[in-house]
Amino acid sequence: MDITTLCTAVRGTVRTPGSGGSAAVAEVRVATPLDISAAMRFARQRRLRITTSRRPKGDEVALDLTALKGITVNARERTAEVQAGTTWAELDAATQAHGLATPGPRLSHTSVVGAVLGRAQGWLTPLHGTTSDNLVRAECITADGRLITTEEPEGVITSVTLKLHPLGHKVYGGVLLYRLADAPTTLGVLGELASRGREFAGLAAYVTAPPERFVPGDLVGRPVLAVVPAFMGDPVIGASYARPLRVKARPLVDQARPLAYVEQQSLFDRHVPHDLRCDTTEVPALTPDLLRHFEDTSTALRVLVPHGSGWTVHEGEQ
Repeated sequence: MDITTLCTAVRGTVRTPGSGGSAAVAEVRVATPLDISAAMRFARQRRLRITTSRRPKGDEVALDLTALKGITVNARERTAEVQAGTTWAELDAATQAHGLATPGPRLSHTSVVGAVLGRAQGWLTPLHGTTSDNLVRAECITADGRLITTEEPEGVITSVTLKLHPLGHKVYGGVLLYRLADAPTTLGVLGELASRGREFAGLAAYVTAPPERFVPGDLVGRPVLAVVPAFMGDPVIGASYARPLRVKARPLVDQARPLAYVEQQSLFDRHVPHDLRCDTTEVPALTPDLLRHFEDTSTALRVLVPHGSGWTVHEGEQ
């Protein structure tokens, strides 16, 4: 199969280095799952790799699945069937209409399928596990172009069915900003709160204070510790639960409050790039040397998530 035949075989569009600037051998904007099958056959015959990355390489066929949109919520069975191009913002809006949700990443502009493949963790993970833990089944196009339904995804996923869980529209979240000098005390409190209950999914991040309207002008651009006291339950209980974060250390900025779950999910969307790649490590404790390493916010975004056996640290290039 040559490029001309591929263009004829798909209902979507095909870009090549000469026709649209794509770095890939071909970039297929998929309109139907049959387009994926055609691209898979083309790649197999040419001995090329298939990718869904936004940064394809010169020996790859790139699939753009963003046009594959669709969500079917079964509130009675507490499941949602989600097509591959759907984002978390779209899924959260559909499930919250029924007072339901499922664990996903803490960024709503990311794809649902990407979260399944990446075993994404989020605000609901302490209660319900990762995104992939909630996978019921997936429809996939295999390397030889067949459409299959499986509990163990392979090839290219066209849709997934996920378990849903009851969740009220309001949770307790938002953000508090602290001086770096208060980080050891604040992180100690955060770790204690995480060990007390599964509804608490708080985290901290070493960041540069953003130019938001709620951030004082003299604080903008300075390294700070941001804490998100996320409580995935009754926001009144959440406010009481998070009280030690105000008592044992004094925040410079206090924007923690009851808010809609969909707003909590999108807190960081404007501040984290779509293509941010993170390295993840597990540490048993946050030592003084490690905290000093985290204080340089000019080169990396560092997110610290407490759990029973220590901390998960995500580091991404700025």
